[in-house]
Amino acid sequence: MRKRFEYFGLVHYNMAPSYFNKEWHEEYGALYGLTVPESSFAEIESSRIDRDEIERLAFYDDIKGKEYVAQIDEYLLTCVKNKG
Repeated sequence: MRKRFEYFGLVHYNMAPSYFNKEWHEEYGALYGLTVPESSFAEIESSRIDRDEIERLAFYDDIKGKEYVAQIDEYLLTCVKNKG
């Protein structure tokens, strides 16, 4: 099955010191979207290596208002919703 990635835009952050980098610094990246079925989560979970930075995968609609969502993730979601 082919997956379709959708490009949403570039991001630039002035990042404060944190666990991963002890000094103020700039980060750049690209924001892409991908729609996957919930049945893919188990396969993705077993293969990913970013566990320190990303706690777990979840559908936003399932956790909104029930669990903490980082401010940057909330903002990125508004960018995606505004694009559509």
